[in-house]
Amino acid sequence: MLNWQELQPGDLVDVDGDYNSYPRTRITQKLDDVSRESGLAPGPGFIGTDERGDEFVFSIEDVIPSSYEKYAFAESRRINSILSLLIKEYVQ
Repeated sequence: MLNWQELQPGDLVDVDGDYNSYPRTRITQKLDDVSRESGLAPGPGFIGTDERGDEFVFSIEDVIPSSYEKYAFAESRRINSILSLLIKEYVQ
């Protein structure tokens, strides 16, 4: 299980709810209690947007733990690649 404190707005995760799955969900806001924003059971969670841009509320329990690591690693590699290209362009 993920630690709620680890995840921040801007992070990408996969969400597997009771009825739907949402791959590549971008966290837009952290919530101390999702029940205040939705019909979900009380507890920590997030507001996020799916690949189509639809916004929804989800609980920390619905986040697939391995997805955070997968996307964090991919984004880190992407940023390093972009920085390398910028450095090469600046040096030339």
